[in-house]
Amino acid sequence: MTWTLEDIASICDGELNGSPSNQVINSVLTDSRRFRNQKNTVFLALSGPRFDGHAYIEELIDKGLHCFIVSKKPKENLLEKASFVIVRDTLDALQSLATNKRHTFGGKVIGITGSNGKTIVKEWLYQLLRSRFSIIRSPKSYNSQVGVALSLLQIREEHDIAIIEAGISEPGEMVRLEKMIRPHLGILTNIGTAHLANFKDQHELRHEKMLLFANCDETLLYDSLDYSVKREIDSSVLTIEGQNYKPPFTDKASVSNAAIAITAALRLGGKHADIQAACAELEPIALRLEQLKGINQSLIINDAYNSDLSGLEIALSDLDTRARNGRKIVILSDIVMDTSVEAAVYQQVFDLLEQFKINLLVTIGKQIATYAHLYKGEHLSYDRTNDFLGDKAYIPQPDDTILIKGARDFHFEQIVNQLEDKPHATWLEIDLDKLSHNVGEYRKRLPAACLMMAMVKAMSYGAGDSELASHLERQGIDYFGVAYTNEGKVLRDGGISAPILVMNSDEASYASIIEHKLEPVIYSLQQLDSFVRFLLLKGVQEYPVHIELDTGMHRLGFDGTSLSDLIAMLQSQPEVHVQSIFSHLANSEIKNDDLTHTQLRRFEEWSNKIIERLSYPVLRHICNTAGIVNYPEGHYDMVRLGIGMHGFGQEGLTLENVASLYSTVQQVKTIPAGEGIGYGATDMSETARRIGIIPIGYADGLSRQLSNGKGEFFHVRSGKMLAVVGRVCMDMTMIDVSGIDVKEGDIIEIFGPNMPVESLAKKMDTISYEVLTSISSRVNRRYLHSH
Repeated sequence: MTWTLEDIASICDGELNGSPSNQVINSVLTDSRRFRNQKNTVFLALSGPRFDGHAYIEELIDKGLHCFIVSKKPKENLLEKASFVIVRDTLDALQSLATNKRHTFGGKVIGITGSNGKTIVKEWLYQLLRSRFSIIRSPKSYNSQVGVALSLLQIREEHDIAIIEAGISEPGEMVRLEKMIRPHLGILTNIGTAHLANFKDQHELRHEKMLLFANCDETLLYDSLDYSVKREIDSSVLTIEGQNYKPPFTDKASVSNAAIAITAALRLGGKHADIQAACAELEPIALRLEQLKGINQSLIINDAYNSDLSGLEIALSDLDTRARNGRKIVILSDIVMDTSVEAAVYQQVFDLLEQFKINLLVTIGKQIATYAHLYKGEHLSYDRTNDFLGDKAYIPQPDDTILIKGARDFHFEQIVNQLEDKPHATWLEIDLDKLSHNVGEYRKRLPAACLMMAMVKAMSYGAGDSELASHLERQGIDYFGVAYTNEGKVLRDGGISAPILVMNSDEASYASIIEHKLEPVIYSLQQLDSFVRFLLLKGVQEYPVHIELDTGMHRLGFDGTSLSDLIAMLQSQPEVHVQSIFSHLANSEIKNDDLTHTQLRRFEEWSNKIIERLSYPVLRHICNTAGIVNYPEGHYDMVRLGIGMHGFGQEGLTLENVASLYSTVQQVKTIPAGEGIGYGATDMSETARRIGIIPIGYADGLSRQLSNGKGEFFHVRSGKMLAVVGRVCMDMTMIDVSGIDVKEGDIIEIFGPNMPVESLAKKMDTISYEVLTSISSRVNRRYLHSH
C-alpha cells in the first residue's frame, strides 16, 4: 500500500505545507541515522523529554529527503525546500498511519502480549508456519507504542499473516495498542512479576494486558490451554488436539511456550505434518545481536540462526552504528521464504546492502547465488558453509566490522567460531538490553529536564569500557564519570563524544586531560591553583571543571570553611569555567537518614553561595544510584547512576542483572578414592569421584575462599549445581561432576540467571560490587543486544 502526502494529511488530520510534491510514500522513517537515500520515504519527527526529531530536518534535507511529518511549524526557508504534513502530535500521526495500514490488510493478525515469553512465542509461531504462509512479524522486541506502529507499517500485500508483539509499562497504554493491532487471534503468555512497577498487582497487570483482545475472534491463554505433557527421558511429548508434538527441550517454560505456539499454528490453518516437523527443530531463539572480538582486531556482530528480511535492516543499522574506520562486511545465507517471491526479496536485500554502503558481501547458499548478479558491490559467493571455511579469500583485516547473519541450516556458528578471537575459554556476557531497561527504570523517577551521568569507572563495574559507554551514549546518557584520566582516554579512543568527568586527576595527567577534552574534578585550593597554572601555560581559558564539596562523606572536597577562598579564586581566574558543583551522599541507601538530610542542607547552602557569585549557570548533582529513588528532593540538575544500571542497589525497582560469567569444562577425569585434588592435595574422599576442570581461577577474579566445597557453580546442560573441590588455583578450578553427565566443552555458569552474583558474593564474604570489579581484563567480554 502506498500513500500520497495528501493521503497522509487526511489520515493524520494534518495540514500539508511547503513545496509541492507528488511523491508516492511507502516507507516511514523515525530515526534520522537510518536514512540511506531511500526513495518514497517520509521522515516523522518524534519528540520526547530527551530528544526531538525536528532537530534533524535540515540535515535530512541536505541528504536528499524532502517529505516530513512534523508537529512544529518549519522555518520559512525550509518550506521552500521540502513538503511538510503538520500535525498536532507526531506519535498520534504515526499510530494513525499504522492503524490505516492494519485496516487495509486482508490477512490474519495475531496479537501477543504477556510478561514473559512474548518474543519466544512470536518467533516459534513464525517457524511453525513459515513453510506454508508469507508472514510479517515484529522485529526483535518492537512492542512499544512506537515499535508496534513501526511493525504494522512493514506489512506488504504479499503477506498472509502478521504477528505483532505488544508490551506495556503502565495502565492505559494497551488501549492505544489494541486500536492499532485489532488482532483476529490473541495470545496471552505467562503473567509474572516482571514490569509490575506501575501496577498494583498481577491482577491489574493481567486485566490491562487482556484489553488487547477486546475485539478478538479467539484468545489463547498461557495458563488455560488444554494440552497434556508426557515426560520421558530427556524429552517431552505434547499432545494437542489429538496429535503428538515433540520439541527438543524439557524445561517447563519452553514446553509451555511451545504448546501455545503449536496451538496457535493449528488455529491459523497450519498442517499437522508441517508443524510436527518444524517443532522438532525448535530451539531457544538467539533473539539478540551478539558483539564479539574477532581475529586481527576485527569486530563481529553475530546474528546467526536468523535470516529473515524483516530483521536485516535492524542488523545492518547496528553494523553501521558500531563500524569502526575499517570495512563493513556482511556474511549472509539463503533466506527462508516462499520461492515465488525470491527475486523481489533478494532485490530488496541488495538494495539495503547498497544503502548501508557495505564494502564486501559474502553469500553462502545456492539460492542467493542465483540472484547475485543483482548486487553491484564487491562480492564472494559459496554454495556451502564448509566451502567458505576452507577458503582463505576473506581474512578479517584490522578494524573490519563483520555482520554474520544466516539461517540455522547453514550452521553459521562455525563461521563465528573460526573468526572469533578466543584467548580465554571464560567470558563475561553483558546484556545491553537489560542495561537499557535498568537505565529506563531510574529515568522514570526523574524530572524531564534532569540530566543523567553514567558512572563507568573501573571498566564500568567490570562490564567494559567504550563498548558499554557507546551503548549508553546511544541511549541518551548526558555525561560520563570515570575515576582516572586513563579511563577517560579509553572512552575517547573508543569514539565517545559526550562530556566525561574525571574524579581524580593530578599534575601529571593535566596534558592528557586537555588533549582528550576531559573535565577534571577540583577538590582543593592547591589543586585548583596547579590546574590554573597549567592552563595559563597552554593559553587556555574557560576550561570546564567540576567543584566537589565535602558535605559529610569526608573524603575529597571543599568544606564550608574554604568556600570564601574558593569563590575568590573562581571569580579571578577566567581559565576555568565551573560546569557543575556536586557532592557524595554517605548513607543514601537508608531512607529518611539524618546524615543525608544534613548533607542535602549543606549542599543547598554551600552550592548557592558559589552560584550566586558566578555570572553563568552551573549544574548541581548529589544523588547516586540509591539517592535517585530515596531522596527525590536531591535530584537537582543531574544525577549519577552507577551500580543501579547493572541491576543492583535498589529495592522497589524492577531491575535486571546485566552481567553473567561463564566458563567451559576443559577436561573430565576420575580421581581414585583416598587421593586429594589440586595444590596441597586437599579435599580427599573415601570414594572415587569424577571431576571437571574449568579455566577460571583467582587471576580471573574468582576468590580462593570458594575452595574445598564452599563454592558451587551451575552446569547449564543438566541444570545441576556442581561443588568446587580442592583449592581454587590461579588459572584453574576443579568441580565435582560425579553422577552427572558432564562432557568436555560443557558451559558452566559462575554467576548469572541461575546463580545470582549476590549468592556468589556471600560465599566469598564480600559484596556484589567487588565480585564484578574483580573480574580480570583477560576474561573476554561479550555484548548482547536487540538492535
